[in-house]
Amino acid sequence: MIPRPIIEDKPALQAAALTHYMGDRLRAGSIDIHSAFQLNHEAVRIRRLCYRQPAWGHSLYISGLYSMFMHALTARALRCDEQMKIAEDWFLEDLPLLREKRKHPLVDRLEQGRALFYDHDFLQLLADTRRMYHERTLDEELGPYHVTVFPYDYAVPEQELLFPGTCSEFDRTIPLDSEIEAILVELLTGVWS
Repeated sequence: MIPRPIIEDKPALQAAALTHYMGDRLRAGSIDIHSAFQLNHEAVRIRRLCYRQPAWGHSLYISGLYSMFMHALTARALRCDEQMKIAEDWFLEDLPLLREKRKHPLVDRLEQGRALFYDHDFLQLLADTRRMYHERTLDEELGPYHVTVFPYDYAVPEQELLFPGTCSEFDRTIPLDSEIEAILVELLTGVWS
């Protein structure tokens, strides 16, 4: 049995605890993508506090931006429209906070703003990159890559968005996992509300 994450008092610790728990449950096959997505939504929300509040002393890097971007794509693939809009807004609000200024496929397209989430060519690039990543034909120096953040390889939102209905992981007929529901209630009624 995978132990539930404890409620932490520091955002980085809380976000990491949620992410590790979610990853463990996904690896064990004990939750579906929709339940994991709901927990990831809170992990992303809480992680943002790390670099949005100066007291925590963290910075936003490309991997953090990719985390929000892929979260928004996953929301869209799951048809969680409200959370998709929230994640897109977070992404756009946080762009000025990006500390990593270098050539990168995501960074090079940031001027597109919200349109980037709907850019067919970029979705195809993500799909191609995922394939090449697993073939080990990508230069690690050019990363980070989107496959290293949620939903990892447990679901492929860019594929579902390019070819709707082709990825069964995005079927939301499975009820929300009861333990995930309990954790969400704990987070949303406690210190992280």
